[in-house]
Amino acid sequence: NGFTGLKMTVGDGANRNKNDRPIGEVIKEDMQRVRTVRETVGNEIDLYVDGNCNLDPFHSVKLAQAIEQYDIAFFEEPITQNDVHQMADMRRRTSIPLACGQNEGLAFRFRDMMVAGAVDVVQPNVVITGGYTQCSKIAGMAEAFNVGLDNGGAWPHFNMHLHAGLANGGLIEMHYLAIESLTACRNRRMVGSLYRINPVSDSALMKVRSRNSAPSHYLVVAVNNRLKNTLNFCNFRSTERLSVFTLFATSSWR
Repeated sequence: NGFTGLKMTVGDGANRNKNDRPIGEVIKEDMQRVRTVRETVGNEIDLYVDGNCNLDPFHSVKLAQAIEQYDIAFFEEPITQNDVHQMADMRRRTSIPLACGQNEGLAFRFRDMMVAGAVDVVQPNVVITGGYTQCSKIAGMAEAFNVGLDNGGAWPHFNMHLHAGLANGGLIEMHYLAIESLTACRNRRMVGSLYRINPVSDSALMKVRSRNSAPSHYLVVAVNNRLKNTLNFCNFRSTERLSVFTLFATSSWR
């Protein structure tokens, strides 16, 4: 019960903004951010990272090898365009499991990833990946290849039906409850010294994974009680953009 892990973004638009900020500088900051988060939450919490397709192959591998020591549960969308061959090469060069698929719309892309040995977890999204029928076919392929299956991206209420109906269903991203929780947290002025620690990127996007379906008004309390000060790395100030936590829930509700 409670929150057992969290996911944070890395890359921060690195490939897209490489003329404004060197990619090497971005991943150096990411190394520090990942270290800070791991030290803050301890070793019992699962820690995931998400590149959002923001890195090239060289820097993806460099970052992955640097953060392997922090026991990363998986690295999501590490390479731009989800390049199958480059991800397969990366998977051979890091001990961190690789995941992707939330932005893929065609079944053959998932087939190619699994045939090439490019992923450990596939993440079809019913809104993007052709609905329940096609996602069910992809789930069947994943089971045949002994590859994990999780939801990636938004629209949790659609995707939870898919995963709850699959023998190999996995985690669901719950953006809405997370945003509501942090909004309530800010409105009640619970932010401040309790939720500040440096150095951490202001653009950090943290995602909290849950093993239960706690209602939203319990979420802030649950985060504080279960993970204690895991929000410390968010680095809030009143003039900054609100960093977002995303809940994850398993399909064990069925």
